Amino acid sequence: MNRFFCGVPMLLVGLIFAGAAYAENRVVVMWTCELSEGVTLDEVKSDNGKWVRFVNKAGAGDIRSFVTTTIIGSNEGDFIYLDSYPNLESWTAAQKALESDEGQAIEAALEGDADCTSSSLLNAEESG
Repeated sequence: MNRFFCGVPMLLVGLIFAGAAYAENRVVVMWTCELSEGVTLDEVKSDNGKWVRFVNKAGAGDIRSFVTTTIIGSNEGDFIYLDSYPNLESWTAAQKALESDEGQAIEAALEGDADCTSSSLLNAEESG
C-alpha cells in the first residue's frame, strides 16, 4: 500500500482538525480502503497503531493517523486512513523509514488488512 496517496472529500480533513486550538497547516494523506476477507476494523486499527508509532519513533515527528468510518453519507470503501504530517519533510522522513525491514513488515501487514485503491496527498489549511 505504501501510504503515498489517498482520495476522499476534504470534509473529513476539516472534521479531524476542527478541534485544534490554533491555526495549523498540515499535509494529509488519505486512502479509501476495503477490508480483506476475515479482517476486522480492530485488527486494522491495531496494525495502523504499529505504523504510526514506528514512523514517529523513526524521527518523522508528530504524525497523526486515523481509521475513519462513515456516519452519514456514502463512502466508496469500508474505511479511510487519514495520515496527518506537520509538513512535507516529515512525510518524506516517514517514507524513508518505511524502506527499512521493520517498515516493510509493517506495510505488509497493512496491505494484508485491506485493499486500498483511492489515494491523495493534500495540503490542509485550517480556516480561522
